[in-house]
Amino acid sequence: MTSLSASLVRGAVTSPFKHPGRADATLPTDRLTLPAAPAAPGPLAAYRRICGFPAPESRPLPLPYPHVLAFPLAMRLMTGRDFPLPVVGLVHTWIEITGHRPVQPGEALEPTVYAAELTAHRRGTEVTMVTEARVGGELVWESRSGYLSRHATKGGAGPKGEEGPKAGAGPKAEEAQAPALPAVAEWRLPGDLGRRYGAVSGDRNPIHLHPLTARLFGFPPGHRARHVDGGPLPGRGGRWAGRTRR
Repeated sequence: MTSLSASLVRGAVTSPFKHPGRADATLPTDRLTLPAAPAAPGPLAAYRRICGFPAPESRPLPLPYPHVLAFPLAMRLMTGRDFPLPVVGLVHTWIEITGHRPVQPGEALEPTVYAAELTAHRRGTEVTMVTEARVGGELVWESRSGYLSRHATKGGAGPKGEEGPKAGAGPKAEEAQAPALPAVAEWRLPGDLGRRYGAVSGDRNPIHLHPLTARLFGFPPGHRARHVDGGPLPGRGGRWAGRTRR
């Protein structure tokens, strides 16, 4: 069993025993690191194909690819006993990526992952995960990601003092209180794209794999994230930010 598969099994077992929304919840202080190694050519080529990145092996790594390499570390941390949120049903809501310089496929990349903070959200509790990647001690890439654990709230304040929905409020009531966000782009995607991406990246998110598993977690069949804010930003090495409406 691979380390990622073991984390998925551990997450399925431990999630029912975790209770998000506790006022005294704290995050683990561990920083998990993978040994420095170049990207494996086969998985990298498959990732380029599925995501539409240029194929020549001499090109730098696609900007999001270190996130894929570090994903097993993030899963190991989020499925640990001392992580306060259940990983089953956890929704990736946003990501901000900064590439400090292009990273070549042959460079030995050393990823590190840690949990940075817990924040209130109108639909539950959100954790911010940080990933850093170094080459020979030099920080060449980093990202911050938000993962939402959906649960009933007590009508308290949301992020930055925003008033959240009352306990028991349905999705329509929550959407009515949500600020309007401009739609930057929408894509029509094939129904099997989530399964194909999961096979390449290891990120087999149930809500993207099949209509039945999406419904189990409260999402409509054929659920696709709506990209409401984000895109490439100019800068040395490259920057990218994206958020989805949940």
